[in-house]
Amino acid sequence: MALTGQKLNNALLLYALIFLITAPVVLGQHEEVTVTRERGVYQHTNVKGRNSFKIEFKGDIEVTEDDKDIKSISRGGFIDISKTTFGNKRRILIEASSGGLERSYYEGRKRIDYEPSGREWLADILPDIVRITDIAAESRVTRFYRKDGVEGVLNEIERLDGSSIQAVYAKLLLQKDLRPHELVKVIEGIADKVRSDYYLASILKGHSQKCLKNDQTVQAFFEAIGEIGSDYYATIVLKDALKQHNPTNDETVRILRAAKSIGSDYYMNTILNQILKNENLSPEVLNALIETTKTIDSDYYQSQVLKKALDIEGVSGKNFNLIMEAMSMVSSDYYIAEIFQNLLDNDLPKEEQAALLRLLREHMKSDYYLASILSKVLEEQELDKTAWRELAETMQEISSDYYAASVISKAAKQELERSILLSLITATERIGSDYYLSIALISMADAVKESNREVREAYIKAAGKIGSKTYHARTLKAIN
Repeated sequence: MALTGQKLNNALLLYALIFLITAPVVLGQHEEVTVTRERGVYQHTNVKGRNSFKIEFKGDIEVTEDDKDIKSISRGGFIDISKTTFGNKRRILIEASSGGLERSYYEGRKRIDYEPSGREWLADILPDIVRITDIAAESRVTRFYRKDGVEGVLNEIERLDGSSIQAVYAKLLLQKDLRPHELVKVIEGIADKVRSDYYLASILKGHSQKCLKNDQTVQAFFEAIGEIGSDYYATIVLKDALKQHNPTNDETVRILRAAKSIGSDYYMNTILNQILKNENLSPEVLNALIETTKTIDSDYYQSQVLKKALDIEGVSGKNFNLIMEAMSMVSSDYYIAEIFQNLLDNDLPKEEQAALLRLLREHMKSDYYLASILSKVLEEQELDKTAWRELAETMQEISSDYYAASVISKAAKQELERSILLSLITATERIGSDYYLSIALISMADAVKESNREVREAYIKAAGKIGSKTYHARTLKAIN
């Protein structure tokens, strides 16, 4: 039945819509590239719709200077190239034989003379093949380096198709006996041209020892690490440098500076812990490590590193002050307390005791943790006058009457000088509860009775704040 004009227009419109919807499926062919290497045989396959390009080879292959012909293949090796375009297939097979190279050329399923069609086709496609595979990579690197030096190889690396092949050429170039200025140029060039974090890391990781030997190359090496966007891969390179190279103190400091670019607290922590495994860290390295912890946002990871740093024998002086400074950046009372608990297991020099108590007073907000640490200080440390004064002032920061009375009572069990006893009595001023104020003062009663008039009057004055007649009487009775 013939279509009327209107029906014909509607049908054409429908066909047009169907075409627009399905056109991407028909025209936008999906391209699939696979690369495998098994038992010494390399395969590179590119499939796009009905078109395909397959390269398979084995052995050491060398190409001619113009990249248009196969010059040699090692014994037992071969190269097999096939290409199908719109149903038309061509193939070249070149095998190593006792007499040299045996060449076969096929169009479709038919084998025809290699000359001239096979040679012409190979000359047309081989320059592209050597840039998408690692065929003849070693000889080509040697050729470019011999002709134009490092620049020649770097220029070729830029023309290669894919980071995996670029990495092959970069590693071969780095195996050359490069002078320091050449090595700098190579590292900078590779960092600029290889865009894959994985392959850039694999190149740097494999050559960290070489790059860290010379002052000229060290900076380039760490700047190249800075080009790695992935914290994971940057960490792999830095950890490898620490493990394999056994870096000097100066190099370790540089590694720490490079680590500051790592945004992940977890990966930063792994690097710092790797360094802390060295029991003979110099003061300079330890200083740099502590400075680096300041870039860690996580209280957990920062506290873990600081605890380990404090375990190192001989940490004192400037190191200790830096650790205190870093600890002040830990916002969690829990983790600050954890560091302190670990630290107080050792006998601390008197100046460090005072510094710790000042840090507690300025940064600890939790009454629970503040009281528990002050209690441990009293149990584990032998305090001098300065530390006692700091401790008494720190007690006044405890807002909880219960915890304040508890710490004062524990302090009162020790032999106290008059000035310290006065400081403890003063510390009771912030206790608002009649019960806990009486508990705190009574704990000092024996020491007050053995002291002088000034101390006794201070005690009586403090007891005057007790509103309860019962508790007030009990407190005064304790010193009579």
